[in-house]
Amino acid sequence: MAAQVLQLSQYKCKDVTRSELEGVVLPPVTETYQPIPHSWLLDELSDKLADIGITFGKQHHGLSHDGARYFGVIHLEGFAGVESDLQMPMMGVRNSLDKRFGAQVCFGNQIMVCANLCFWGTYMLGRKHTPNIMVDLPEMISRTLEGIPAMNESQNKRFDAYREARLGQIAADHMVVEMLRHGAVNPARIGKVVDEWDRPTFDHGNDRSVWRMFNAATQALKGVNAHEMPARTIALTQVCDEATGFKVAA
Repeated sequence: MAAQVLQLSQYKCKDVTRSELEGVVLPPVTETYQPIPHSWLLDELSDKLADIGITFGKQHHGLSHDGARYFGVIHLEGFAGVESDLQMPMMGVRNSLDKRFGAQVCFGNQIMVCANLCFWGTYMLGRKHTPNIMVDLPEMISRTLEGIPAMNESQNKRFDAYREARLGQIAADHMVVEMLRHGAVNPARIGKVVDEWDRPTFDHGNDRSVWRMFNAATQALKGVNAHEMPARTIALTQVCDEATGFKVAA
């Protein structure tokens, strides 16, 4: 079972702007412990991404435990072939000032940023808050970013597979049920998925394909809480991958 995505009310975490992160006070440095500001981590990520032509898009930032724990989900812009926010590569970030976990980042088209110790993405990096972290972490970020173009290429191949896979009505109905079963779409939004499948809001081509069903679901998911979206998108992709037989190359 997938780990539970951060729920603001459960973990007393509140949405904040990026500028509000500047006001979080760091604990003292010791011989074995070097905390880093949440804002510094984001600045380093922004700078290194800019070096390869990628910029921050939509951002969702949260703080808990009086600012000691930070969680972020950021859409990354600058990739070719991206048609909607839900297809856009994302970055999950978390950092703690109470020694609960280190500075951690994950990249992927589906990510999971959790309040417990589970953290998931296609590419990941992490560094404990020990001396030299502010020297080591920028280089770790640069090395990890080398894999981002390959990640995006894999996603383009996935979408090509979705476009090529045709769906009869029975198979389409089965996919809708699987979305519900896997938690990709909640019961209240199932009707919207069906409506979008039958009468799409946007032109996804005349073919009744997995691509059309994928877009029907993503359209129905608009307005879902940002902190729920990673888990729902992961589940939706799993359903569509199973319907097409798509597998990520090892």
